[in-house]
Amino acid sequence: LNPAAQETLGWTASQAVGQKATQVLSAWPDLLQLCHDPAVAHAESTLGAGDAQHHYDLRTSPLTDKHGRLTGRLIVLHDVTELKRSQTQLLAQRQTLAVLEDRGRLARELHDGLAQDLAALRLRLSRWHRLAERDPAQLHTELDAAQNLLSENIRDVRRVIFALRPVALDKLGFYPALRQFAEDFGEQYQVQVDLRIAGPRERLPRTMEAAVFRIVQEALHNAGKHAQAGGVWVELDLETAGAATLRVQDDGVGFNPALLEQAVRYGHMGLAQMRERVERLGGTIELQSQPGGGTEIRVTLPLVGNTTAN
Repeated sequence: LNPAAQETLGWTASQAVGQKATQVLSAWPDLLQLCHDPAVAHAESTLGAGDAQHHYDLRTSPLTDKHGRLTGRLIVLHDVTELKRSQTQLLAQRQTLAVLEDRGRLARELHDGLAQDLAALRLRLSRWHRLAERDPAQLHTELDAAQNLLSENIRDVRRVIFALRPVALDKLGFYPALRQFAEDFGEQYQVQVDLRIAGPRERLPRTMEAAVFRIVQEALHNAGKHAQAGGVWVELDLETAGAATLRVQDDGVGFNPALLEQAVRYGHMGLAQMRERVERLGGTIELQSQPGGGTEIRVTLPLVGNTTAN
């Protein structure tokens, strides 16, 4: 027992010598498991509570003699409390930044979309008064156009309200919330949405769920509002260890990929927001499309943030 181990375990070297490992390590069931199970070489453990809580990375290695016979095990406890706290603070900062960016984006959407459409309707009201007397047929045409515009505005407002309601993730859980959103989106835009999830669901860290949910929102919104799609296929692939792949494909009108950078630069189709989210997570985003051939968005995200013990 080196000095750090003596302080951590609460035993001096002289006290520990001659004692059974189960006695010295009684507060460390995870470490005892490492001692008794040769197949397990790594685990994580937590001691204490509140501000006094400490996180440890536990590792063991076999000690053998010159004939390869097991003579003991080397046990290493690494206090990673400060690292965990730093990661938690960094995650909180990233989440705060994401919330601010979401609010700014939604404010721009409301200003550039709903606010301008309502202002245009107000100006057209005076024209409708004149048409009511001299050209009733044209008035009906104008009212039909206004009704269609208002229907689109209502869909946009509902989407914005849903985007401001991440509580669904906490209330329902990530996967049920994702499926509920896909169903609601399909009803709202009259689009057939096929959602598939492959691989162990626990591979996606909870810290990434909100970001992945937002990426799916942006991709589906793009398909519903711009692609004129009749069907959308969403697949979250978690079968590959260490990575998550999200694929969103539609059968819409598509567009010329040569215009992609221009679309991103001007913030169209949610591509700029998706790219920013993916880059913050250290991932990559690819887009394939052609006029009349639909669009496919493929996002690959590393799962290094998953802290589940191995």
